Amino acid sequence: MHPDEVVSHEFKVAITWPGEYPGNIGFKDRAGLSLSSPPEFGGQAGSYTPQELFVSSIASCYLTTFTFFLNRMKLSVDSLTMEGCGVVEQVPEGGWRFREVMVTMNIRLTNADATAKISRAIELSEKYCMVTRSVSCSTRLEHTINGQKAPT
Repeated sequence: MHPDEVVSHEFKVAITWPGEYPGNIGFKDRAGLSLSSPPEFGGQAGSYTPQELFVSSIASCYLTTFTFFLNRMKLSVDSLTMEGCGVVEQVPEGGWRFREVMVTMNIRLTNADATAKISRAIELSEKYCMVTRSVSCSTRLEHTINGQKAPT
């Protein structure tokens, strides 16, 4: 690649809306998702919402970026779970926006000697997660290792 060459990739989805809930998000060669506004905004319960997908995009980006660095650093964890929570608020100029997205990463290790290296992989995932680098609301990544919350 030439130093002045810009590399880019496209990620596409197809949305179909039959005029009532639910709609459908389609992905090339994969199952689609039923889509609705949240019930809080008049949507249908039981469907995925754009708000949930936004939060899951951030959480899953942290996950995939973290696992990329785990592999690169030849590290492993015994278990990894994540939870995400997005807070929306009404804004004075009208409408709603995300104020914050909080992701909690829970890691279990049997090798306590790896804690510093795992913490470095977490720092790198927070720095390089492309989804969080692309949003304007505050995003944070918290984590626990063996049930211990890491200092922020």
